[in-house]
Amino acid sequence: ARDDAAAFTRVIARFAPFGPDVTGGITVASAQIDGGSADNIIVGSAPGTPSEVRVYGAMSTTDGAVPPLFAALAPYPGDTAGVTIATGLTDFSTGRFSIVTAPGPGSEAEVKLFAFPLLTVVDPAAVAAVAGHGQVPPPGTPRQTAAFKPFGDGYTGGVSLATGWFAGQFGGAERIVVGQTDGGAVKVFSSGSALDGGPDLYLHSPNEHGHGPTLREIAGFTPFEGGGAVRVAATSTTTGADLLVAGAGPDGKARVVRYDFDRAAPDARDLAPKRLGETVPADAAAFGLGGD
Repeated sequence: ARDDAAAFTRVIARFAPFGPDVTGGITVASAQIDGGSADNIIVGSAPGTPSEVRVYGAMSTTDGAVPPLFAALAPYPGDTAGVTIATGLTDFSTGRFSIVTAPGPGSEAEVKLFAFPLLTVVDPAAVAAVAGHGQVPPPGTPRQTAAFKPFGDGYTGGVSLATGWFAGQFGGAERIVVGQTDGGAVKVFSSGSALDGGPDLYLHSPNEHGHGPTLREIAGFTPFEGGGAVRVAATSTTTGADLLVAGAGPDGKARVVRYDFDRAAPDARDLAPKRLGETVPADAAAFGLGGD
């Protein structure tokens, strides 16, 4: 039978990933995690509940059934501030999409990266001896590959996360963007690119498998006068990606500003934001911000 429903009007699944009693709001992302042919649905827990990220498998039916749970992890054990998440190819050392996490307001902002190695280990003892970092985890086990505090020790105001190929002409993996939801600063982090002489991955021996990415700040700015909460997202362009930042302008009205990044000099190791334009949402009280 022909389906004449307009695009994005048919609900193919509806479920409460943390149970019907959790009503504090969750964060959602998607990426290819379990090695299947479709993206996984990834959700972060709500404030007031134990820190958890759940990865759901692709749906095999369209009858509204809950997709199968592939994996779960607790990025911040003992924390109940909620989990903000993003996904991206931020770490070339794994060859896999990473799940990027940060705790909610009230906990010290520490961004962590997790990857899911999926290869079946033929000889775990031999691989562990070469890698030098202990037992190799079985397929489907999350592995933390990096952690950093984007705004230093003590910042507990909460953050917004995004990933994208910002300044993609310099190569490297996707960058991680972190925006303060209390303070208004935006920072961009990279695991290596032409700004550093090449991704760090290529500077390691091919026999060394235990290293993770080293994240370095390559850009930082405050997009709106007076600070205030900001939200960040990415949108694809022909050269990589542009950064979208939502916040309040000098007049107090909400707006979305679009940025690219330039290298100020041939030997510069940092990037400068270049404002491309802005828009004021028709309903500033209700709009959200998202990217691809």
